[in-house]
Amino acid sequence: MNRNITKVRLGRSSLEGQPEKSDLIVEVEPSPSLIIDINSSVLTLYRKHLEKVVSEIVKEYHFQEAKITVNDDGALDFTIKARLKAALCMARESSVQPVDSSHPPLASINKNIVELKSRLRRTRLYLPGNNPYLMQNAYLFGSDALIFDLEDSVSPSEKLPARYLISEALNFLPLQDQERMVRINPLDGEGIADLRVVMRLKNFDTVLLPKCECSDDILNADKIISYFEREYNYGQKQLALIPLIETAKGVLNAPQIAAASKRNVALTFGAEDFTADMGISRSQQGEELLWAKGMILMAAKANGLQALDTVYSDISNPQGLEQDTITSKSLGFDGRGIIHPEQIDIVHRVYQPSPSEIEYSQRVVDALEKARTQGNGVASLGRKMIDAPVEARALKTIKLARKLNLI
Repeated sequence: MNRNITKVRLGRSSLEGQPEKSDLIVEVEPSPSLIIDINSSVLTLYRKHLEKVVSEIVKEYHFQEAKITVNDDGALDFTIKARLKAALCMARESSVQPVDSSHPPLASINKNIVELKSRLRRTRLYLPGNNPYLMQNAYLFGSDALIFDLEDSVSPSEKLPARYLISEALNFLPLQDQERMVRINPLDGEGIADLRVVMRLKNFDTVLLPKCECSDDILNADKIISYFEREYNYGQKQLALIPLIETAKGVLNAPQIAAASKRNVALTFGAEDFTADMGISRSQQGEELLWAKGMILMAAKANGLQALDTVYSDISNPQGLEQDTITSKSLGFDGRGIIHPEQIDIVHRVYQPSPSEIEYSQRVVDALEKARTQGNGVASLGRKMIDAPVEARALKTIKLARKLNLI
């Protein structure tokens, strides 16, 4: 027997989960001894496996005096673990340790942040952090990034269980090429508690920070992320940061926000909160957003960051999404957020270089290479003169085409 293990007593009863397909309900109650009662729609096939998963988590949390009732409706392992951890966390007597983020921000950034700056982010699919059914197959739809959301899509009462659900999903789902993002809550609210849980397993890439209004928001986030990286022994890995700008103050301070941390890999815009802050309505054409988008674009590009556009919320209007994305691309955005898998192919098609764009770009590069062999820095292509800035755009198109295996 390990004499160093402290018996954990319940501070209260707790109930976590939803009575829905691919989910379960876990109830934890005080008891003189440990009692585990498992009921499941797949119990005859998976009894031993369910008992093993539950027993491992209970042992990890050192519970010896509790009645734990599990009512399962075909949940995957990550959902079982998350619901059980959340229920045990809510039930046990514990105190939350403060975060000491008094040290200065990072002076340098490792190689993985540099690599993350160049990731494709044409599409970032939002996933509600309290919905295991939507999470478990999201990686199959082909978006460039997945955003596991703890903010607007999760009600206050669901914040704690959603943290565990996201953490376990990131550890369980076979995600490979997709960037793994977590949108936390603002740091003056639930954000620190979010990071305390989701950073523990070291299984995602990027923090999406909402309601950014000034450089101090980013500096504070940098310090707190650094604290948990040391606390959880991240070693050489460092998380990237994407500030989400969605207020008038944030738009005006976009240049300072973009430059505040070397963790920053992109800036993104939140139109719904921005229009609410401005007291205006969002139109189909979006003229009321152009000035704010321009500020965010200039701030991002001036600091070597990607600029990511807001979501298009009308999922019943694919033509509107396509036209809005064409405009977004023409302004200089590198991608946008999406809220439904059916939006992915439309956005990817717009951001994918066309055969004519690829062919023209190659002609630009060839013409300038030929001109340089003759001692010239400019060349003519048809009736147009081309020079280094035109070549830079052409090389960017060719690089993207190669990344997408189009050439």
